[in-house]
Amino acid sequence: MLTTSLLPRVFTFEINRELVTLEDPDPSWDPEMVLNYYMPHHPILATATIHKPVTKEDKIVIQFAPTIGDKG
Repeated sequence: MLTTSLLPRVFTFEINRELVTLEDPDPSWDPEMVLNYYMPHHPILATATIHKPVTKEDKIVIQFAPTIGDKG
């Protein structure tokens, strides 16, 4: 019998040159819902864009890329 399973997802972003990895709170959520879920705990994500998923080491990695600019 053939069975299929989805690869687990993780979400990453970089802050101060350090990679932060976040667990998937709910596999049924789209990446934007996950971003909104984590935003209160990581305010830097308020300006983040979502990159395309990439498969790495038996998991799907979705990168949040915060946009940091100068005020002026």
